[in-house]
Amino acid sequence: VDLDRGLTVRRKSIASLSPDRTRLSAPVGGTTGFNVEVRNTSATPRTFAIEAESGIATVTVSPSTTPELAPGEQATISVTASLPSTGRNRRDTVQVRAIDAASPAEGGDYAWGLIRITR
Repeated sequence: VDLDRGLTVRRKSIASLSPDRTRLSAPVGGTTGFNVEVRNTSATPRTFAIEAESGIATVTVSPSTTPELAPGEQATISVTASLPSTGRNRRDTVQVRAIDAASPAEGGDYAWGLIRITR
């Protein structure tokens, strides 16, 4: 297989998110919030940019960047998801990523946390 030389592949993850899966409920048009712990699993201090996205909800994170974390250290991130007041979707998934803030274009430098929202 031809590999894209622009990609960096690592054997070991540099971040972990906890919880990596959870189930939340919110009413139509409602808002739900939860915390995610971001842990630096690499051997060097790092700062992580936090991103979150959803198919139908509006998602915000705070803070959007962690302080510099020593190896093994973690930071708490607050995630808020606001569901639309219209639509037929019964479920949505919020995906939270922690990306190496110093090298965001490297690819593969992130961890996913999946949050299932049911109404």
